Parts: sequence; structure tokens; C-alpha cells
Amino acid sequence: MEIHERAYLLWKKSMILFVILLCFVVVHDRSGLFLTLNHHFSNMPALFWAITTNLGDGFMAVLALLFVAKKRPDMVRAALIGTIVAIPFAQGGKYLTTVVRPGFLHLHDTNLIGHLPNSWSFPSGHTATAAVIFGVIFLMASGKTVRWSMFALIILVGLSRIAVGVHWPIDVVCGWIVGLSSAAAGVMLTRQNRKSTFRTAIIPVFLTIASLVFLFDYGMNPRIPLIQEIYGVVACIFGVHASVSIIKGVYYGRDEKRS
Repeated sequence: MEIHERAYLLWKKSMILFVILLCFVVVHDRSGLFLTLNHHFSNMPALFWAITTNLGDGFMAVLALLFVAKKRPDMVRAALIGTIVAIPFAQGGKYLTTVVRPGFLHLHDTNLIGHLPNSWSFPSGHTATAAVIFGVIFLMASGKTVRWSMFALIILVGLSRIAVGVHWPIDVVCGWIVGLSSAAAGVMLTRQNRKSTFRTAIIPVFLTIASLVFLFDYGMNPRIPLIQEIYGVVACIFGVHASVSIIKGVYYGRDEKRS
């Protein structure tokens, strides 16, 4: 099955499920399932869930794109387009439904890891972000190992939002739907052209510069585990290498055309 066809089918099914869940979330009692999962996940190390859930942070997720920026700049472009598509659904859903986070309603019964965000719950933004970024790689990568590793990350980030006590299960499910449908839209809107162009090159360059700036401030946060700071530094190194390689390819490519 072609990439565009696979992406279109995923997008169509995801949008149908999103509408159904949006209607369902207002009337469904989510407390029992959330408490069961939250208590069950507490048997695993808190550090594991803390690291996993931070992979859904916008900055940490975007860093993942720097690892593929050199060989697959089309993935970077598709992910950025998918992110733009996802924002209205992810943020709009919060203000449309105004669902309170479970940590506020069940403060004494919830296993809370980290801080409790003071914002609406539905849908899960971290889950949607991870589903967009890793979903694009899942849809566009050719190797099965890479694809299913990305799929596993999407699932784990979603489950981590329940484990840390900040989202209802239905928030996570809708985050998966919003993110994967937006990833599919990004893939469909991206031309499958891997040739080096200035427009293609400028994206990883911009991401690398922005990541280096934010990494300095991000690293000052004492709640961030050292392993994630190392991940950020390595991702930026990959980004710099990718940017230099792509720009050199564009520059020499233009020289060859002139000659």
C-alpha cells in the first residue's frame, strides 16, 4: 500500500473516531477506569513514567526529528505540517469540553508523578504531540523495526499520562486519534521529494537553532532527568550535522547546475 493511501485511510478513520469521542466524553464516567490504571501503573518505576511522559513534550518530541533531518527532510516537513493541523483540535477540544483533570477530582486517590498542570484535560496534548511526530515517522519509514518502535512510543507516551495522574483514559485515546490523523494529514500534504532544495534545507536549520536555544533554558530545569538532557544534546549534534550536510548539498548542487 502506498504511503499516501495508508495515510488517507488512517486520517479518515481517525476523524470519525474523534467526532464520536467528542460526543461521548461529556456524559461518560471515567473515574473507575482511571483509578484502576493509575494504581496498576504505579507498580513501575516513577522515573520510567517521568521520562516517557516528557517525550510527549513539544520540545522533546521535535528533537526526535533532528535524528532523521539529514536523510529524510520530508519527514520533518510532514511532522511540522501535522503539528499545525493538530493544534486547533488539541487546544480547541480543551476549551470546548472544559474537563477537569483527574488529579484535582481524586487528589488523595491518585498516584501523582510530577506537577499537576492547571489546565483543562481533554484531549491529551502530550499524547497528540507524540502521535504526530512519531506517527509521521511510523507512516513514512520503510523499516519495520523503526516503524513499530515509533508505534510503541506513541502508546507508551499516552499511557504515561494516566500513570502520572494528569489525564483520563479517554483524553489519551482522543490524543492518539488527533495526533495520528494530523500525522496522516501532514504526510498527505507533503510531496514525496527527497531532493535537496533551499526550502527543504532551511527547516532542519531552523529546528536546530531553536533547539539549541531552548535546550539551554530546558537544561536549567531541575526536574529534567540527566538522560533527557543528554538526549537533547545528541539530537542537536545530529541536527547541526544534518543542517551542514543539506546546505552543502544545496550549494554544490546549484554550482553543478550553473556549470
